[in-house]
Amino acid sequence: MTDKGGKADKETIRDKIPVPEMRMLSGEVLGILVHNASKSSNPVEYKLDDKKYSVTYEYYARKMGDEEGIYDSIPSESDLKEASSVVFSVMGLHKGITEEKKTQLEFTEGRIISTPDREEEKLLEFQQAVLKLGRLN
Repeated sequence: MTDKGGKADKETIRDKIPVPEMRMLSGEVLGILVHNASKSSNPVEYKLDDKKYSVTYEYYARKMGDEEGIYDSIPSESDLKEASSVVFSVMGLHKGITEEKKTQLEFTEGRIISTPDREEEKLLEFQQAVLKLGRLN
């Protein structure tokens, strides 16, 4: 977008620049992702308008004294409170030239770390899709 002087809208440009991490919209996003992963052995699909995301649980990390343990089981509610990070693979955040690319999202301390970097706007839309679907029964 441009203003009357022809300058690009700074907010729009910022949203389109890939970022390595961003703040979570709500802690509920992680709670929904973990809950839904526990209800399905298949990737869980989240939709927002014409966008579709396929999410697979990967692992969580938990500090135990000086060491950190990595667990591939889905964390229980009590384990989630003690987790230092939870990682998911997401399809739908980036389409390559010939195929869709997988993105790893690590949720830690109220932040989302994206590998590889993804546009802030796309990470926000993904979180909105998760909140829209909510918890599966």
